[in-house]
Amino acid sequence: MFKRTPKSMFLERIWRDLPRENRRDMPFRNALKANRIPDLIPDLSVAKLLDDSVQVIMAGTNVTARLEAETAGKDYMQFVSAAQRQDVLTTLQLVCGMPVGACLQIRSSYHRGYDQTVEVTILPLAGLQFPDVYVMALSVPIDGSRDMQGGVRGAPVAADWSGPVQWMDLGRGVPQLDSGTQTDSAYSLDISKMF
Repeated sequence: MFKRTPKSMFLERIWRDLPRENRRDMPFRNALKANRIPDLIPDLSVAKLLDDSVQVIMAGTNVTARLEAETAGKDYMQFVSAAQRQDVLTTLQLVCGMPVGACLQIRSSYHRGYDQTVEVTILPLAGLQFPDVYVMALSVPIDGSRDMQGGVRGAPVAADWSGPVQWMDLGRGVPQLDSGTQTDSAYSLDISKMF
């Protein structure tokens, strides 16, 4: 199991402190205020989960720079390689459906020759209209990267989603998809066995 970054842990604490209304299992999207998390904003994205797409509402400057494309207002799935789309969508549906938090370390390869391991922390948010749900995703690079130049601006990203996931129990348990072990309120399991 990997050790989560301080930024990931901080975002989870902020999420847990956000107010709930009408006995909701998750806070409303508008409860998250940028002035509480200014250092996270460049690495944060918020997206609305639809049936088979993920409409980006907001993407931080670091996220946009890594993708070399403005994602706000677009379907995030167009920036994900075809082979990974179902994995991404299934993970986001689990996050919003239980609800549960997820933290993954994903090795991403961008078509311009840039490789980077990114820790992605995903937490659910409720929309003002039921049953609208959103995800906020914090994407933090966790080690060195290499940039080989060239490539296509805004091309899909190849990401390795086969590593372990640390599920964060947000009050409804965690997915029992494998015989994971609990550590620091998170389960670690092989996400590739989910699909």
